[in-house]
Amino acid sequence: MLQITKRVDYALVALSHLALHPGERQSARGLADAYFLSQTLMANVLKQLAKAELVSSSRGTHGGYEF
Repeated sequence: MLQITKRVDYALVALSHLALHPGERQSARGLADAYFLSQTLMANVLKQLAKAELVSSSRGTHGGYEF
């Protein structure tokens, strides 16, 4: 049986959600709330995904993450 870490699970959730909503910016809070996940861990995972250039991020009131 394949076991994945919680971080990998969160990353897969975030990437699949962003793939289903291309071009729409999503906040870490919005993603965490939509799937009842930890907001802090989701923010850290999204930051790592942005650093790896798997998603793009923008700051500010209309900022967020997107493909």
